[in-house]
Amino acid sequence: MELSQLPVFQIDGNRKEFHKPFLERLIVELARLNLFCTAVYPDDLQDQQSLYTLIRAYDVVFVAGKTDLPLQKITLFPVISEKTGSGLECVVGDGDSFGTFLKLFLVRLREMNSRMPVWGCILIGGKSSRMGQPKHLIKDDSGKTWLERTIDILKPLIDGIIISGAGAVPESLSGTMRVEDIPGVAGPLSGVLAASRRQPQVSWLLVACDMPHISKEAVDWLLGGRCPGCWGVVPRMEETGYFEPLFAWYDMRAGQLFEHQLQKKVLRIGRVAVHRKIANPIIPQSLRDGWKNVNTPEQLQQVKRME
Repeated sequence: MELSQLPVFQIDGNRKEFHKPFLERLIVELARLNLFCTAVYPDDLQDQQSLYTLIRAYDVVFVAGKTDLPLQKITLFPVISEKTGSGLECVVGDGDSFGTFLKLFLVRLREMNSRMPVWGCILIGGKSSRMGQPKHLIKDDSGKTWLERTIDILKPLIDGIIISGAGAVPESLSGTMRVEDIPGVAGPLSGVLAASRRQPQVSWLLVACDMPHISKEAVDWLLGGRCPGCWGVVPRMEETGYFEPLFAWYDMRAGQLFEHQLQKKVLRIGRVAVHRKIANPIIPQSLRDGWKNVNTPEQLQQVKRME
C-alpha cells in the first residue's frame, strides 16, 4: 500500500512548540481506546521503509514536522480564526476544537481500516495421518476438491489468495500464489508467517483446508469484527471457550506477534488469541458449522451424508 493510505500522519503548522503538547495529549486519548501510537521526527527517518516498519508495530504513527513524504496531515493553529474548515485541523489549547478533531480523526481511522486489503491464506500440507490422504484434495459430490471449494467461497470476498504449505494442488489452481513453510518450522504458525513475510502490508483471513463448511456468512461475520486497534479476530466456542485460530482474521500487525512466538519457540498458533489486541467473540450458533474440521474417515463419512 502507498504511505498515503496508511495511518501515518504528519503534524503540520508553523508553531513547532505546539507539536509536542498536542501529540502527548492525542496519544494519551488514543491509548484509552487501545490504540498503540508512536511519534518520530523527520530527522529520525532514514527512508519510507522505516515508516512501513513502524506501522506494522503501531496502530498510528505521527511524524512531528515537515517532510516531503506523501503523508496525511494534521494542521495545528494557534487561534480558531485561522482554521480553514477542511482536512484534519485543531486549534491548540481549545478543548472544543480538540474534541471535534478527535471525532473526525477516529472516523478517518475507521475508513482507513476498512480499506486495508484482506488476503486469504489457506493452509495445506499437514500430515493427515488420521485421514490417510491429503485433506485439501478430498472431493465433494460435485467433484471439486475442498481446496477448490474454499477458494471459490473466498475469492469474491477478499483481495488475494495464497496457498501455504507443500503438496499437490488441482490443475485449476496452478496459477494461484503459493508459499512454502519456513525451513525447520512446521505447523500453522509456519504457514501464516510465510504468507505474512511475502505480503507484509495486508491483513489475513487464515483458513485451514479441512473445514469444508466455511461460508460467505461466516467470513462476513469475521471480517465485520475489524476495527482500529484490533490486531485479530480469533473467535471461540461458547460451551468450551476454545479458541479457533485456524479460521480467523489477523491484521498485518499480528505478524510481529507471530514473529515473537517463533523467536520464543512457542509454535502453537492459538497462543496469539490471548493477546490484548486480539478480539475473541463467541461464534454465533447459526455459523458454527464453518468451524468444524474433519480429521478421520468416520468424520468424512458424516460430512458426505450431510452434502
